[in-house]
Amino acid sequence: SIVGPTATILAEQTHSTEADLAPMLGMGGICTLLTGLPSGWIFDFMPRQGNRLVAATLLVEAAAYTLMTLCTSVLELTVVYAVIGLVFNVVSTGLNVMVIWEFTTHAPQHLPLVLNLLSASFGLGGIIAPQLVTGGEGPAGEHVVDAGLRREGWVAAEERWGVLLPALLVLFANVSIELGYAGWVYVYARDVGGVSDYAAESLCSVYWMAFTGGRLMAAVLVTIIPCGTVLLWSMPLAVVGAAWPLLAPGPTATIASVLLVGLGASAGFPTTLGMTAECIPLDGHLNGLISTVTGLSITLLPSAIPFMAKRDPQRGFAWLMIATLAMALMQYVCLVQLRKMSRLSWRQ
Repeated sequence: SIVGPTATILAEQTHSTEADLAPMLGMGGICTLLTGLPSGWIFDFMPRQGNRLVAATLLVEAAAYTLMTLCTSVLELTVVYAVIGLVFNVVSTGLNVMVIWEFTTHAPQHLPLVLNLLSASFGLGGIIAPQLVTGGEGPAGEHVVDAGLRREGWVAAEERWGVLLPALLVLFANVSIELGYAGWVYVYARDVGGVSDYAAESLCSVYWMAFTGGRLMAAVLVTIIPCGTVLLWSMPLAVVGAAWPLLAPGPTATIASVLLVGLGASAGFPTTLGMTAECIPLDGHLNGLISTVTGLSITLLPSAIPFMAKRDPQRGFAWLMIATLAMALMQYVCLVQLRKMSRLSWRQ
């Protein structure tokens, strides 16, 4: 996803507005959506080539991001960003698959901790990116499945969807918040939140600090209390963070929103993934399905926000908080159902 003031710089580079970048984000998300399942299948069929696949994909991504700096139109940006979307899932799915395989086989009790630490690294780039922008090998798949099927508490194949469906909905809502909010909070803070350009840039880094700090705290907490409890405590923060600026807009509400949404969205993806992996075996196919749902969330919210801002100029980028509130409520409701189904799966 684009990070904070990157949207403004890309708009200036292409002589357009931030809202005109919606097609670029939409196409990138669609490409990510289309490659979710194929990425999982690749790692199921080539489990011993995982490291090489990830390394090659990172080189393609680096080249594409470099090309983005040379684009002079939204169409050119859209084409290059589509390439990034096509290969992104090989990295995200591949790393999750390899970590889950390794720890499911050798240390399943540490899986939620490692997933949170791995995902926390995602926020490190987000912390420094706004300032930089402005100058300021895996085990064979059949072995993993065999080891996994021996674990107590895993449900039968026909019962997995009872756990998987609410988990996918939680992940969809959570990633929508994470990337939609991160992508447009700079523009919101500048245009609606009542803060200066410099403060808006800083708030982008503050968001990722809160987000990364939340994931590190979650990594510690999942070793002490159940994953579901960590999510139950953290997710309401995103609801409060999105509602506050809608009820009392202003600089104070904007700053509080950045902190609360960052903390409230932080634990969602890795902790939900760890919670799901405790109940059902997550092979490459299911990880690919998760990446497909993630691609859908990358497509819808980040592109819907500028679209609605352009169609409804009276509210403008206040739609960021409206959309974030809707997703925050959705992830909490689905979490309640996921906790219920996960308890039932362990009883079986």
